[in-house]
Amino acid sequence: MPQSTRGPNSAKTKVANTCHLTRGATQCLYHAIYNPSVGYALPVTAFTFKELNTIQAKSHSAMLSKMGYNRNSPTEVVFGPRHMGGFGLFHLYDLQGHRQCQLFLKYWRSPHTKTGKHLRIALSWIQYNLGTSKFLLTDTTTDLQHCESCWVNSLRTFLQIVEGTIKVDKDYIPPLQRQNDCYIMDLALASTPALPPCDIKRINYCRLYLNVVTFSDMVNAAGTHLDAGIYQGSPTIRSHPQSKLLSVNQQRPGNKAWLTWQKFLRKSIVNKRYKKLIPEYRQRHWTVPPEELRLQWKQVLACPTL
Repeated sequence: MPQSTRGPNSAKTKVANTCHLTRGATQCLYHAIYNPSVGYALPVTAFTFKELNTIQAKSHSAMLSKMGYNRNSPTEVVFGPRHMGGFGLFHLYDLQGHRQCQLFLKYWRSPHTKTGKHLRIALSWIQYNLGTSKFLLTDTTTDLQHCESCWVNSLRTFLQIVEGTIKVDKDYIPPLQRQNDCYIMDLALASTPALPPCDIKRINYCRLYLNVVTFSDMVNAAGTHLDAGIYQGSPTIRSHPQSKLLSVNQQRPGNKAWLTWQKFLRKSIVNKRYKKLIPEYRQRHWTVPPEELRLQWKQVLACPTL
């Protein structure tokens, strides 16, 4: 437990245990001093429910007794609202999740401040690293096993528990580019049977190394075959166009990751022998103008003049 949370929590527990406080004074101590001091650092932490339950156990037990309540009361009663017969106490996990939402919205709505700019930069990179078709805070039901941001995972877990979502003005999701196009990680996460977390992460590491987002980034200009260099994990400028996107600083994954990557491609989108896309994912007409394509294609289709 960090000192910023442990110090105030221990100090207030000692006060509740040693001082002769009335029930009203203990209520004032809890709402006016304990919650603000202990909860001050919670917006930037990523504690789990179990961890925060352990942190608050001693202090809540001491204060319940001083408030005139049975310290062994059910948690539903302890944290229930007063108008429904509860004691009206706050669980630290609720405080953490609520203030995380406030912190996010505060700086997201201030895009011209330094902190607001940093938040948007961080979220755009996290979203790109995830490679999914939905914004990570709008879709909180999908288990993003490859998300490596502890704070974002903590916020998403809280939103999922309270069945809430956060909608933003810009989601930083690269668009689909062709008919029958699909996000690579969406297909990986929806695999049947479900892939283990280690395989999901290996597939994502390979995708980041190749700097691709959707299947249209991995196929030839005709949209019929998978690029051989993409399949092997060694694309060349001659075999595959260079991406216009900023490159992720991802080291080349190991052989085990590439075997997982190739197995995933064979199972999901390509013919096992000739690397030909199955009809369901064969790329058709482009849906974005040429200047918005992510790849720098050298081929140009010239239409004859009628």
